Amino acid sequence: MKVTDADNKPLSLVYVKCFAKDNNNNVSFYRDGYTDLRGRFDYALSSASDVDNISRFSVLVISEEYGASILEAGKPNSQGTFAIF
Repeated sequence: MKVTDADNKPLSLVYVKCFAKDNNNNVSFYRDGYTDLRGRFDYALSSASDVDNISRFSVLVISEEYGASILEAGKPNSQGTFAIF
């Protein structure tokens, strides 16, 4: 995902926290971290989990300057794109 301001300028060092719902409807913490210099954060990347068993993600984005948002997203497809719900 890419985090930007209203002028589409990338926001770095924005905190992102992800939760995952698996195919059995169990919800658990998935990963967290900060956006990079390009404002990007790979919410689905995790060495400890099998992304094929995940049905959707909830993503919390928190910026001290811009506030917070909660988004729901599907798992990325093979091309690396995702769907926002």
